[in-house]
Amino acid sequence: MADPAASWDFFQQNRDSFELSSDDTREASDAENFDADENVFAGYAMTTLDFGRLRVTPGVRFEYTGDYASTTAVSGSNDYTHILPGSTLRYQLDGRTNLRGAVTRSLARPNYRDLVPYRLVNREDEEIELGNPELEVTTATNVDLLFERYFQSIGVLSGGVFYKQLSDYIYSSTYDLGSGTYAGFEAVQPVNGGDATLWGVELGLNRQLTFLPGALAGLGLYTNYTFTDSDAEIVGRGSGNRLPGQARHTANVAVSYDLGGFSTRLAWNYFGDFVDEVGEDAADDRIGAAHRQFDLAASYQINRGLQAFLEVINLTDECFCFYRGDESRPEQQEWYSRWGHVGFKLTDPLAWFRR
Repeated sequence: MADPAASWDFFQQNRDSFELSSDDTREASDAENFDADENVFAGYAMTTLDFGRLRVTPGVRFEYTGDYASTTAVSGSNDYTHILPGSTLRYQLDGRTNLRGAVTRSLARPNYRDLVPYRLVNREDEEIELGNPELEVTTATNVDLLFERYFQSIGVLSGGVFYKQLSDYIYSSTYDLGSGTYAGFEAVQPVNGGDATLWGVELGLNRQLTFLPGALAGLGLYTNYTFTDSDAEIVGRGSGNRLPGQARHTANVAVSYDLGGFSTRLAWNYFGDFVDEVGEDAADDRIGAAHRQFDLAASYQINRGLQAFLEVINLTDECFCFYRGDESRPEQQEWYSRWGHVGFKLTDPLAWFRR
């Protein structure tokens, strides 16, 4: 390890030998120095009404938010007030079958970091990342309908449809700066989009297969699948676009086995491709590639107080990949290999003293 004090002394004694840029220094430091505050004031009222097999839960929430963010060079502020009504319904078809519905109004605040008016400049690559203190909160009107059937043993079968109307959704935009100090640089900045609609179907099955004979009764199955379609307005493009960040297909399948003190779970997770950053046209969009991953977890309860465990992630070494517009134009490809850990866990440290 270099001695910090000696390194600083050497630098001070040989300042003329170092190439220093005050602009580079300010660009690096200013983006990391800021003050930010956010205050949220909220209140709500709700009640539950039962009409035989039908239960209705209406309510309303009020929120006021004020925030302020600044750096050495720039500052910004914003505030907003929202009234968020909602109502959920549950109708019992029988003792193990429900129909659920909900109509709600909700909001999603910008990421805290995105509100900071920072500028991260990479002169070598002519790239700049910008914050946006003028981001508006995203609001949504949501309609959900769900059917669920509980098994007599452990498990549930469910299926539903959903619809969302979004306003001022937030996405990451990529564009070229046309003027100023960084004219010609590629800028990446979070911005508000227009209106967007989102609709889809979700299916799920969670079941312990206790009806199987003998040792097979320890098997369990967990699976869900969601299909989502969307129509989003993007500045400069109009409507008919996929909602940034939204994958059309997502799925999870897991097979478990629990018997005695042994437990294991093999899981497969999938999400389809999605728009990560919106370019000036569709050919310039940064796309996150579809991803599939297998994970394994196992444990054995040796005795009352000690458990052995094993966890392995990404068994098939899948790629973390992005491309620009089309898969023939890869932009980022990363492999992290499979990794995991094995060890022992004290599940009841006092068990040793109770013997």
